[in-house]
Amino acid sequence: MMVILSFLAVGLGRRTSIDLALTKFAVGQSRASNLAWAGLMYAIDQIKKDSEDSAAAGLDTAYLCGITLEEGQVPEDIFKEVRLGDGRFDVSFVTQDPLTGLKKTHYGLRDEEGRININALSRQNYNVLSSLISVLGFEDVLAETIAMAAVDWRDSDAAATNAPSATEESEYSYRCKNFFFESPEELLLLKGMTPEIYSKVKNYVTVFPQDDSRLMINMNTAPEIVIRALARSKAGFQTNTELSDADSMAAKIISYRRGEDGQEYTSDDRKIIANELGLNQKEMAIFLSLSGSVTDVSNYLRVRAVGKDEGLGIDSVLEAVIDRNDLSIVFWQKE
Repeated sequence: MMVILSFLAVGLGRRTSIDLALTKFAVGQSRASNLAWAGLMYAIDQIKKDSEDSAAAGLDTAYLCGITLEEGQVPEDIFKEVRLGDGRFDVSFVTQDPLTGLKKTHYGLRDEEGRININALSRQNYNVLSSLISVLGFEDVLAETIAMAAVDWRDSDAAATNAPSATEESEYSYRCKNFFFESPEELLLLKGMTPEIYSKVKNYVTVFPQDDSRLMINMNTAPEIVIRALARSKAGFQTNTELSDADSMAAKIISYRRGEDGQEYTSDDRKIIANELGLNQKEMAIFLSLSGSVTDVSNYLRVRAVGKDEGLGIDSVLEAVIDRNDLSIVFWQKE
């Protein structure tokens, strides 16, 4: 009996220990999640302050996107390790060097105007998306097929460029929605799109604003790949230029934008000024042809808030998109 009771005691103790550990983990997860939401609300308050500053709200760069700094401040002072009770949160994002693959954490916000809005694609500008897919290393014909399918996905005409033929493989092809894209994941439903292509495209596209009829890109914040895609969409007979002219123009924009230290997301980041870029005649022709698609203002801002329960070492990551006009949350998800 003593042996049996001993085994029962050990088993009960072990189960109690497991239940206690699971309870602590659940509490830690809840704390971390609430801290992440606190980080999001904190970021929205910073966006509000920036919007109330007429000078700051009229310009966004990679370094100062959606925020206003007081004299002597840097974004880390606002968004890094903000303590709240027994935990803390930060608002940050990670970039990856396309050549070296090295990742780096930056504190602050990003904008959706630095991405290609697939809801603004039309039969006149769909080649922006096809150029993006080509720049990312995929065949031009496939890129063209996907871009045309993206236009057909959201327009309401009777064309069926997205519908598979009776003889072709249709694993990733679906009937058109004839409505705007509600999430970038809908690209996976397009003719020609595959998970491999989507994994490379997803960080360069957005669906906001959903009802916009004009494609607007903020060259002060957009990654070089997006600027190259935009520039390549204008290269050719219409500007009497080559793809190489588009690529060199994009490289000069990025170089100028980085400022004297040659680094992005630093205090000397510069606003794009055409006459100071050192563009040659053909590069300038492409730049001028983009005038109707370029903006300095970011109306949709992306927040990535990380909540941390320090006691249990549990993190929770929340990503959201905020409409600057009314500070509404138009999208959110937990990573």
